Amino acid sequence: MFGYVLVTYNRLNKLKITLSHYDDQLERDDMLIVVNNGSDDGTKEYLFDWEKQTNRKYKMICIHMEQNDGGASGFKIGLEKATQLGIDWCMISDDDAYLGNGYIKKLKDCIFKFGNDYSVFCSKVIYPNKQIQYLHRRYLKKGILGIKGISASDSDYSKFVFDINLFSFVGVCIKMSVIEDVGYPDENYFIWYDDTDLSIRINQKYKIGCFTDLVMIHDCGNNGANGIVTFKEYYGYRNRLYTLKKYFDKRYYISYLLLLRLRCISNKRKCPQRVEIIEDAIKGFYRNEKGKNIKYLPNTFKRK
Repeated sequence: MFGYVLVTYNRLNKLKITLSHYDDQLERDDMLIVVNNGSDDGTKEYLFDWEKQTNRKYKMICIHMEQNDGGASGFKIGLEKATQLGIDWCMISDDDAYLGNGYIKKLKDCIFKFGNDYSVFCSKVIYPNKQIQYLHRRYLKKGILGIKGISASDSDYSKFVFDINLFSFVGVCIKMSVIEDVGYPDENYFIWYDDTDLSIRINQKYKIGCFTDLVMIHDCGNNGANGIVTFKEYYGYRNRLYTLKKYFDKRYYISYLLLLRLRCISNKRKCPQRVEIIEDAIKGFYRNEKGKNIKYLPNTFKRK
């Protein structure tokens, strides 16, 4: 059985578009699991009505959380439900990621042909203007002092399939026996690096492939591009430190700590708020803080 976990939080307009794509492509016996992370924008009411539709050819379950505990928690809850339902392969994605033409059929064809070789099937992720979003599929490269995630190149995307080390949770289908082996997404990340953490665990034992015929359209914002400060940066800094300490030699997270200190110096005048975020992230790391920080949430963070 094939399952699809979709996590949503306060993006009802995009969720409606996303659901329409699944509605067009899902087949008999497919299972769509929607995890509503405590949305307060009408998502819950919309999904109640959506579930009542009787002409749907696939199965659907909605899980409504009382509060937003982050994408990491949402994906974990969705995959746990997939396990309970006996799903064999499960795709996970965000509420702002739309299925490309024929995505589901192509995915099943790929799994039928290559399911013995690969345990994770990733898509090519593009912007609505069709440009590739490179950061979603990466290689892990170790240096003397640092570790980098190197994005796949245009040359890679010219192939039918290429192996990767790291994936994001935008259009990735995982064999559920692998999840049962390596574990579920770690909800302690709240957001960001939960996908990197799971990628590392999986890639230690299994192959991850990016199949370029599978296309997801990711209708996302800039997430801090162009120097704009966002609350998400806090989790990016803190969770990268956690990941480096968890999986790699001590020198790697120490060198990243030094890099963050240098960023504080360089941003002291031009962006004091970024300095504050970095310093808070380092403190959170040393305190072994888990999950969300009340200061850095969508409804509490104030850009200065």
